[in-house]
Amino acid sequence: MILTCVVGCGSPTGPAGLTTAPTTEKPPKHVDKPAIDAGVPDVPPPPKLACDPGTTPTPADKLEPTWACVRDDGTRDGPFITLFPDQTIQISGAYKAGKLAGAWQRNYPGGAIAETGQYADGLATGHWKQLAPTGAVLGEYDLNAGTGLEKRWYDSGPLYSERPLQAGVLHGTAKIYAPDTTLLASARYFHGKLDGAHNAGTRNTFRIEETFSGGTRTGKRTIWQFWALVFEEQYDFHGRFDGPYVVWRDKKVARFKGDYEHGKKVGPWVWNDRANNKEREGSYVAGKRDGVWNEWFENKLTFTGTYVTGKPDGTFIYSDRNANELGRFDIKDGTGTMLTFYGNRKVATKEHVVKGAHDGVYQELTLRGKVEVEGHYSSDLKWGNWKEWTPDGVLLLDETYRRGRLEGAVKKLIDGKPSLQATYKDGKAEGPYTEMRDGKPAVTGQFANDLRTGTWTYYDPAGSVTLVATYDKNVVSGPWRQLVGGVVIEGTMTNGRRTGTWTRTDKAGAVVTTTYKAP
Repeated sequence: MILTCVVGCGSPTGPAGLTTAPTTEKPPKHVDKPAIDAGVPDVPPPPKLACDPGTTPTPADKLEPTWACVRDDGTRDGPFITLFPDQTIQISGAYKAGKLAGAWQRNYPGGAIAETGQYADGLATGHWKQLAPTGAVLGEYDLNAGTGLEKRWYDSGPLYSERPLQAGVLHGTAKIYAPDTTLLASARYFHGKLDGAHNAGTRNTFRIEETFSGGTRTGKRTIWQFWALVFEEQYDFHGRFDGPYVVWRDKKVARFKGDYEHGKKVGPWVWNDRANNKEREGSYVAGKRDGVWNEWFENKLTFTGTYVTGKPDGTFIYSDRNANELGRFDIKDGTGTMLTFYGNRKVATKEHVVKGAHDGVYQELTLRGKVEVEGHYSSDLKWGNWKEWTPDGVLLLDETYRRGRLEGAVKKLIDGKPSLQATYKDGKAEGPYTEMRDGKPAVTGQFANDLRTGTWTYYDPAGSVTLVATYDKNVVSGPWRQLVGGVVIEGTMTNGRRTGTWTRTDKAGAVVTTTYKAP
């Protein structure tokens, strides 16, 4: 909810026809669907750029839809364009020695001018104007070398935002308005950092009221929803919880409340149900449970146990919702086997602890006492082989951990048949990767340092290949061959874009060739 303005290619943005600086998608841990269809529909090549000698038209890295004139050393120098998905121009401008310079323009889809202005030495300067899709002037303002009050308007006319700038950096109170002129957000900045009151939203919908100092949240913070106070928090000068902390169910009943001391829970904490009956109660010392802890259901005790600075120590008793005992166990100085119980008094989980840390065997069991999950901990970290089974004993998962991170082969199964096979190294996917469907390959490929690399192949339910794509650090780059409704599409991808000659062959063998060139 912090008031910000995203910049695309160094450009200011507005509430309509907005663009954000494109980012590369964070790679998934595994692939469970085919890559994006790069062959359909056909699109025209990007428009040309008039680059001076010594510079070359160059696409931005990865998936950013920007082309710029770039020197051999990578410095942008000359015109640039940012494109809509249909390859028409969204933003146009120029760089000089790596900094925005000269006239700048943003367009609406379809070509109408949305905004005009200019830059000098990387800073917005001079006269700026925003227009509606109809061409009507929505508003104007002036900046001097990045200093002044930047404004934005809704397409319908009302003011959307005001941002005070000093040499291109936020400095002063920035504001955002609703179309009916209601103030939606305000934030005070000091040389680019939040400093002072920050309020966002309205109490009749959702509102945050808080304070910052030098970019760090400090003091009291409240959060409201539909006129009801939901959160009350306190922060120290390092941005850590410090002081009373309350989460409210309604105006009279706290869901839970307690105190923090520099980021750690301290003293008594209480949780309540909707009728304001206690659900749980206990105390903390420096963030660790300490003393007697109890839990209730409608005023009937369902759990009691004792801790000493985070270590379980003493007798632990579980009961059902009618206060009938389900089971108990003893722990001495944080060492022993912790248990939980089902309503039929059978053990639900077992975990061995040493001095309060998970250390040893961990198990989850069915109502009939069969193991569903089994693994090992060492000093609170998963270590060694972990497995999961169905209630009937059919293997579902087989994986290995080292220092809490996946290491080695990982296998997942459905109805006893492999559904996923992968290899991990220090928690990251590394090497061959396979997804199966009814015992047949669905996806095959490989990872390097948790990123897709090399050739990846996708199959339909019958086992026929539908796509062969090449990846470089999780970005499609290299040969591409796809079968779509009997039509074969082939070509080369470069940084997620089609380049060179592509062919489209229909069922009858007719071939259509399209060549994609750099602008």
